[in-house]
Amino acid sequence: MFAVVNTPKIACFGAAHIDRRAHSIAPIARGTSNPVKVTESPGGVARNVAEVLARLGDDVSLISVLGRDRHGQEVASQATEAGIDLTALIRSDGHPTATYNALVEPDGHLYVGFADMAIYATLTPKVLEEAAEENSTADAWFLDTNLAPESVTWLAARSPGLLAANTVSVPKATRLRSIIDRLDLLVANKEEANTLLPDAGSVDDTALGLHNAGAKVVAITVHEEGVVIVADGEVTRLGALEADARDVTGAGDAFTATMIHALLRGRSPVTAAHVALGAAAITVEADASVATELTERAARSRAGLSVES
Repeated sequence: MFAVVNTPKIACFGAAHIDRRAHSIAPIARGTSNPVKVTESPGGVARNVAEVLARLGDDVSLISVLGRDRHGQEVASQATEAGIDLTALIRSDGHPTATYNALVEPDGHLYVGFADMAIYATLTPKVLEEAAEENSTADAWFLDTNLAPESVTWLAARSPGLLAANTVSVPKATRLRSIIDRLDLLVANKEEANTLLPDAGSVDDTALGLHNAGAKVVAITVHEEGVVIVADGEVTRLGALEADARDVTGAGDAFTATMIHALLRGRSPVTAAHVALGAAAITVEADASVATELTERAARSRAGLSVES
């Protein structure tokens, strides 16, 4: 379906920030104090996708914006250590580095999240112009919807190769409506997909509707039920893999990155999704937003596929 590239160059546009996760020790009670264990690590959808791609062996650059503060330095240092190219990273003098704070239930699922991300409004088309030009020969671009709507549309019109996007959240999902027909890969959970295409019916119908609207490959994750894949007009359901979930934060990003990685290496969308489910299962068992032990071999093994070199 897509051209095969041995070591693809991929540019990731979007969020890079600090994730703080408060893991509830007991069932969450509203209106009172809850005992939690707090963890903190670099996060952000584009940053997470970039790190997973780097761990899978791809040549990846991150285009985002950080404040000139301790958190910004922490995010940048960790990204460099992970092998991500930060040549096009932007620094803001007027905004602090973004933060995402999550309250996580004992079973690892998100109870509620709080996003302080005003800094991303500075990623206007004018600000992104130089980075887009520097990555104009990349094999793929990934966009997340932390970008402003006009920036999403502007970047999609200039993508030089495979174009992938993740809806990120229900409030931000609609930012992809204007570019569905340009997407080679669209990843969303079922609630975000319903926001993009309301009243479509079942998850299968929604995925097929988004595919008919122009997205070449559509992947809708359905939490513990797995994922619905649509490509070439055909709907395929894959069940989720068993996992001892600690925190679902970052699982969708690992799934997205692994789909991109596999598609660029000539895997079919269904095979790519199998491998991506393996990556997601590894991620939900990790304490950080990206599992340090994640490799393609590990993801294929977790998915029950033959391990390739």
